[in-house]
Amino acid sequence: MREIPYEEVRGYSIDKALEPEDGPNRNREFNLEKFIALELCNCERAWQAGRLDALYDAVAFCEIHLCPLPRWVTQGVLAIIAGQYWGTRHGKRGRIANHAAKDRQAEVDWRRWRMVDDMRRREGISLDAVFIRLSSLLQGFPEQGTPRAIKRSYNYVKREILAGGVGKFYRTQNRVI
Repeated sequence: MREIPYEEVRGYSIDKALEPEDGPNRNREFNLEKFIALELCNCERAWQAGRLDALYDAVAFCEIHLCPLPRWVTQGVLAIIAGQYWGTRHGKRGRIANHAAKDRQAEVDWRRWRMVDDMRRREGISLDAVFIRLSSLLQGFPEQGTPRAIKRSYNYVKREILAGGVGKFYRTQNRVI
């Protein structure tokens, strides 16, 4: 479906959307393309006026009518997601203050788990010895921590994997559009 320019839709009404291309007559047909363009145009104007619900309506409308999202909808959704992802969560501090910080901590936990698992398999030493050794080896790296912190990360990831929560350790691509 082609995107109809705003200029073609401005001043359009639902009645006009029901008219065939050649003008009014008794056998009015529903012009779906113009109807979609009109609805999305109305949503866009409301979104530009600051109505967040208009963006929601546009996404839902496109889903229901199986039409692609207009560029303004995609940009609006990405802006909201970015604000939520990098913005501060109300009442939170530290490493869980926002989604990005929480994801960074999950990445550190995952890497610690991988290193513990690799070292234990490769060197055949006890877990406690691995935690102590990794604690000294990781000084100055993002994964650094006390043996207790490394043990906590290892147990957390192991518990999540067993519970089927591997998705918590997804590595984002942080694509910039």
